[in-house]
Amino acid sequence: MAGLLLILLFAAYLLLAFWLIDKINPLWKKGLVLMLLILIPTADEIYYSYKLKSYCETEAGLKIYKQVSRKMGLVDPSAYIPSYLKSKLVSYVERYDENSKKTYRFERQEDGTINKLFLSKLTAPYEFVRNEKHTGAFLESELKVFNRETGEILGKLNDLNYYGGWFRHGLLGKLSDSGGNRISDCGISEAAIGKIELINKVFSKK
Repeated sequence: MAGLLLILLFAAYLLLAFWLIDKINPLWKKGLVLMLLILIPTADEIYYSYKLKSYCETEAGLKIYKQVSRKMGLVDPSAYIPSYLKSKLVSYVERYDENSKKTYRFERQEDGTINKLFLSKLTAPYEFVRNEKHTGAFLESELKVFNRETGEILGKLNDLNYYGGWFRHGLLGKLSDSGGNRISDCGISEAAIGKIELINKVFSKK
């Protein structure tokens, strides 16, 4: 049903375009109308493409501002299981569990084993967070490690996903499944840069 509606809308738009071009004179006015008919569904796409390119060149990517000892600890709300530490250089990770109202730590031992300890509160000096901001056409994601006491950012990873302008995202996205899909981004995921690399580069000192 949605597909049929899209076809009917597109056909009506084309008929309107041909009717206007046929009725309007002189030739330069026809050209102006044709340009406007093309820009109506695509003008914001031109601006958004520029915005994406600018963001990717200036804001996106992995940025490390300060490196600290891997003996230091990290708070991470997504550290659910001990194997979290297997891919990370940091020596221990802490998490507060909202369901059980308990705070626990996974801690790597000298022999490589990982122990689970329960704490009265979070004590690690650094924290990992993931923030997302959706603005319709864009979804901006930021991963960062920061000092819990001072707020100083040690490293961050930013990416921007683009879903299209009002026609592709706003209209097609509501009428069909394909219209709401991501169209482009800054290539961060394709470059295999992610959370693990961010954490390991921050906690790279012995």
